[in-house]
Amino acid sequence: INTKENLHSFSANLGAGASHIWQKPADWGFIVEPFLLHMDEMLDRLGVDTPPILWTVDFIRHENNNFVISEINASCVGFSAHPELAAVIAKVLLRMLQQMK
Repeated sequence: INTKENLHSFSANLGAGASHIWQKPADWGFIVEPFLLHMDEMLDRLGVDTPPILWTVDFIRHENNNFVISEINASCVGFSAHPELAAVIAKVLLRMLQQMK
C-alpha cells in the first residue's frame, strides 16, 4: 500500500483521512526483494524461526529516494479498506493453524 497522508493530520491511516493506493508487491520489487533476501537474518535477530501468520512491514522514504523500515507489526494488522476480505483471511489463517498442529 502506498500511503498518502492527510496534510491536516499527523496519522497516515485511513481513519485520519489518508489515502491508500493498493499496488502489487512486484511494483515495489526494489524494496520487497532485498527485504525477502534478508528475511532469515531478520527472523534470527528477532529470535523467532518463522514470521507471524499475519503481519506488515512499513517503509518510509528516506534520503536519495531510499526506503528504511519504520515498523514491523504483527499485533495490530488492519485491513479496514477491504472488510469484505475478513472472512477469506480468517479461513486462510485457520487452515494454516490447523496445518501447524
